[in-house]
Amino acid sequence: MKIALLIYPEFSLYEITPLTASLALQYNEKVDIIASQKKLHKSEDGFQVMPHYSIDEIDLTTYELILLTGTMDPFFAVNDVNLINTLSKISLEDTVVASISSSPLLLAKAGLLDTYKFTGGIYRNYFNSFTWLKESNYLPRLCTIDRNLITAIGSSKAVSLFTDSVLAKLHFINEFPELPSEEVSFTLEQNDYEQMIGEVRLLYPNIN
Repeated sequence: MKIALLIYPEFSLYEITPLTASLALQYNEKVDIIASQKKLHKSEDGFQVMPHYSIDEIDLTTYELILLTGTMDPFFAVNDVNLINTLSKISLEDTVVASISSSPLLLAKAGLLDTYKFTGGIYRNYFNSFTWLKESNYLPRLCTIDRNLITAIGSSKAVSLFTDSVLAKLHFINEFPELPSEEVSFTLEQNDYEQMIGEVRLLYPNIN
C-alpha cells in the first residue's frame, strides 16, 4: 500500500504518530513523508524531520492513503500554492484521506470538502471569514467518516478514534470505533478572533 504523510512547518507529531507507528510497526507498511519542499521541517514541539520527497518529486494521486496532521500555523500551509494545487488533484473516490486537527483547512482550500462532511480542530469563527470553508458541511464532532474521508479534532480521545477509524478503513482491524455524537466545537470571543485574524491577514494577505 502506498501511504503518504504530509508535513509542513509547526506540524503536530502526537496527533499522527499513534497511527504511523501502528502502520509501520504492527502492519509493516512504509509511510512516505512528503512536504512542499525537501528540507528540514520543525514540528510544534521542536523535532526536526526531513521528508523523503518534495511534492514535485512524486505523484500524490498514486497514493492509496494520504495523511494530514495538524499544525500550529495552518495558514502557512493554506497559503502554500504548490501544496494546495497538488491536493486539489486528489480524488476522494480513489484515495482515502485522513486529516486531523487544523489540517482540514488545507483540504477545504483545495476544494476537497465541497461535497463531504468533516470536522476538525478549527474555530467556528473561520466560517465567516473564508468563503472556501463551508459551514454547511461541518459537523462539530470528535471524529467523522464520510466515505473515503476521515477527519477529527486533535484531542487525545479524538486521536485514538481517528487512529482506529483509519486502521478499520484499511481493514487492518475488524471493527470501526463507535464515534460519539456529542457536539464539540471551538469559538473565540469576537475581540480575540479579530485580533488573531488580523495578524493572519498581515502575514498572508492572499489567504482569501
